[in-house]
Amino acid sequence: MTRFITSSILAASIVLGSLSTSPAQASNKDVGRILAGALTLAIIAKVIADNKRSRQTVARADVSRHQNRPAPLPGPARMKRLRYSLPGECLFNIRTRNGERAVFGTLCLKETTSFVNRLPSDCQDRIRVRYGRRADVYDAKCLRERGYQVARYAR
Repeated sequence: MTRFITSSILAASIVLGSLSTSPAQASNKDVGRILAGALTLAIIAKVIADNKRSRQTVARADVSRHQNRPAPLPGPARMKRLRYSLPGECLFNIRTRNGERAVFGTLCLKETTSFVNRLPSDCQDRIRVRYGRRADVYDAKCLRERGYQVARYAR
């Protein structure tokens, strides 16, 4: 800023100095107009410089904000964002004392997918089917809470 003011004063002194040595004398109106024009140019230059500085500070603030992002959370908070697909053909409803319940059949999952052993064991349940037999199933609601979703039917 001081460099700009110094250069403006130097330019004004050169202009005024040349006016006094010229054989044709300028009137006071002309000198006033020249000074007013120089002042207007100085004000415009100052506004442009301030505008550039404000843009630079905003850009620096944006960069620093993005560099200081926290690391992604490990564990369950991160797992909620991941989605795993389970085949819809293995989903069926069973009747219980408390109403209907959606479950995935373990046998069907073993036939259609290769990651049944990686499903959460908390969601696994054993239910009674016909003639006193038991079957292993996975609760659909429990799997949904852990990031799994039902894929569309293949048919």
